[in-house]
Amino acid sequence: MTLARLTGLTLALTTLGCVVDTKSLDDGGSGNDGSGTSAGTTTGDLSASGATTSGAVTSAGDVNDEGTSVGPTTAGGDTSQTTDASTSSATGETTSDTTGGGDSPMLDCDFVEVTAELAEQSKSEPFDCGVATLADDLETWQAVHQCALSRASSQESFKSVFELQGLDSTLYRGYVGQVGAAYGLSELNQDLLGAADAPVHRDGCMGLMYLSDCQVGVGFSCILCLADGGTGDTVCEPG
Repeated sequence: MTLARLTGLTLALTTLGCVVDTKSLDDGGSGNDGSGTSAGTTTGDLSASGATTSGAVTSAGDVNDEGTSVGPTTAGGDTSQTTDASTSSATGETTSDTTGGGDSPMLDCDFVEVTAELAEQSKSEPFDCGVATLADDLETWQAVHQCALSRASSQESFKSVFELQGLDSTLYRGYVGQVGAAYGLSELNQDLLGAADAPVHRDGCMGLMYLSDCQVGVGFSCILCLADGGTGDTVCEPG
């Protein structure tokens, strides 16, 4: 473009209130660099023809000669990802990490439960004298010991359990009084012999007697079952 024509065009545009960058006009009026692309931020969706469509779109890329946006584009569409408190995998699938130990195995012949079940067969509500274990103090042992002797002497319904001190095994002994047509008194015994479970054997008693030369202590009972002459039976067998 000649200088005369350029000057005339500038004056005309100035009269209309426009400011013209003459350098841009000299460069061909394209406003683009040699690559034909321009960088910038475009608001709105760009169609293939360069028209603006609805929706908020931020383009961080360039716009090529066809008017198509090139580069990463973030659209304001429904492209949200929902996750909950559980763990989401890379594929978008949701997995949960559920861990937990199982319950302790149920024993077929839990001594305390077997004793309670027998006591419940009484026609009157059994009095619970308690359970004296190796972890209890002397006072507890004496109380359970005295309760069993007293209830048996009065022919009352009751139950009591002792965990005895063994050399290489866990021993349990219990006493049950049952009220019925006749008063029933039983001594129960279980020797685990290092196992988790073992049979519970029952012997009938005519009465309970305190061993005068015995000293009640933790792990030591001073009760003697006066055998009724029977052979006894097994009231619980594992498996």
